[in-house]
Amino acid sequence: MKINLTIRTFIYIFILRFACPKNLEDNLKITDFLHLRENHNIRALDRGPYFDTSATKNVTSLVGRTGSLNCRIRNLGNKTVSWIRHRDLHLLTVSESTYTSDQRFSSIYNKQTGDWSLQIKFPQLRDSGVYECQVSTTPPVGYTMVFSVVGDKL
Repeated sequence: MKINLTIRTFIYIFILRFACPKNLEDNLKITDFLHLRENHNIRALDRGPYFDTSATKNVTSLVGRTGSLNCRIRNLGNKTVSWIRHRDLHLLTVSESTYTSDQRFSSIYNKQTGDWSLQIKFPQLRDSGVYECQVSTTPPVGYTMVFSVVGDKL
């Protein structure tokens, strides 16, 4: 029984190491192999980054009042998170660095929850639209949200 278990574990590791795509290999951890050995279940492996879709996809803010779009990502690993404005396909942030000259936009990471937030200070009506939280997998995966700004212009 013990030899059979060791051979089975070796076969799983061999398949994962040499037959799986590179991006899966990058996400493997030693704890995955231990879990695999204990449960003989290949599905127990880390599946890579994915979005917690329980967060709202529609956010409304008043003109001039800071608004935040929240994106919760599980199993991010060594991948980066970017925020993109769909209206003009403008890259706003990568990780916590801002890549737009409009300093009203910033990205904030909450280590406790795994949330990445796009904060928009002093939002204007023109800021309304679709925004995407994107993870740097190959190909990239994204989660889109609608940001609506209401009220009179300041």
